Amino acid sequence: MIPYVILYILIFLLSFKIKKGKVDIYDFFMLSILIFFSSIRYGIGTDYLYYKSFYLSSRIYLTLATDRTGIGFSMLTRFFSRTLNLDYTYFIAFCAIITISCFYVFFKKISNNPGRSILIFVALAFYTSTFNGFRQYLSLSVLLIGYLFFQNKKYIRTTMLFIISFFIHSSSIIPMVVYLIVTIFKKIKIKPIYIVISSLMLYFLYNPIFSFVINISQAYAGYEQYESAPGIGTYLIVLAYYVMYFFLILPNKKKIDSSHKKYIDLISIGIIILSLQLHNWLFDRIAASFMIFLPIILSDCYDKGFNENNKLEKLVFHALLFVYFLVYIHTFGGVYPYKSILSL
Repeated sequence: MIPYVILYILIFLLSFKIKKGKVDIYDFFMLSILIFFSSIRYGIGTDYLYYKSFYLSSRIYLTLATDRTGIGFSMLTRFFSRTLNLDYTYFIAFCAIITISCFYVFFKKISNNPGRSILIFVALAFYTSTFNGFRQYLSLSVLLIGYLFFQNKKYIRTTMLFIISFFIHSSSIIPMVVYLIVTIFKKIKIKPIYIVISSLMLYFLYNPIFSFVINISQAYAGYEQYESAPGIGTYLIVLAYYVMYFFLILPNKKKIDSSHKKYIDLISIGIIILSLQLHNWLFDRIAASFMIFLPIILSDCYDKGFNENNKLEKLVFHALLFVYFLVYIHTFGGVYPYKSILSL
């Protein structure tokens, strides 16, 4: 647990130095720490060993979505393992560098307080989740940079990055389409009552929905037999998200930066998907594509929702973040205890 505590303390201290706009030495320190900690991990995460066996296998798939991997990821794997003939640890480091850098750039560009948003990104375990489904988070990180270009009306770069994201993980087509719809059709608003109704409908229609999702492609058929029943931890995580959404975000919705309003709608979609996660924890990976905007909105709530002179509110906020971080990494995702290539 000590490595994670040290990591958190460093990110917490540096978060006060990271500002929107110009990149400085503190950005270099924070990004380097996050990349280094992820790059040197060994055997950490639920997908680590699966993709290691895939990496070492003589079978390198070059089909669109075979054996739960996309053609882009397959080609990347082939390049590192066959062309460069590098050890799997180098491949992990490469994925970590690209993934963490993209997330960092996204929060740096979008958040009004990127330091705090990155701290929340770490605290809510999005960071350690990149140790688990690292192919999906690699895809998501590239998708977010593409979305950043889309918001800046740089459509050629958007298209290129969206295609790369899709070829890394085909499920990125879901958030990709939703991001565009929510951004283009600005008048579409997701009201709380719609969220409640939609969540209940999805919860009670789980069986046909799950059957439909896994039969979209033969590559996902294996999930039908996958042990994915949620435990008490999943319920607690979902409850934490509900509390953040209904008791912190919605009451401060009118105070949120107007340019960030669309991110609340995207989070709302993630909240709806969480109802499926109550049946099957695998839907957490779909919900994460929308909940990833939480660090931006929660940072806004911190600035707009808390009394500037009430230090107790802010202290409680940071204390809860730290507790959530410790409980999550200790209990979920196979990221504890931390192991690195330095200890081999």
